[in-house]
Amino acid sequence: MKHKRLISSAIAAIMLFGVVPATPSYAILESDTQIQEKTGQPFSSYWYPSELLNWNPKTDKDAKFNVGTVPLKQR
Repeated sequence: MKHKRLISSAIAAIMLFGVVPATPSYAILESDTQIQEKTGQPFSSYWYPSELLNWNPKTDKDAKFNVGTVPLKQR
């Protein structure tokens, strides 16, 4: 009996996840694309260790977008 329950649960899971399309958890809107084309603002950040060690905000063309707007909390 235990095996039947396990098999039926596995089949139900396969059917459930087989029906749901694999979509990303975010969507790039057309307005986002237009803003990116107009301003050159990147969609996301990425870093590689060697690049991070040699990074300099004076030579990074995207540095102007990597600025915080929330003030730091006094501790």
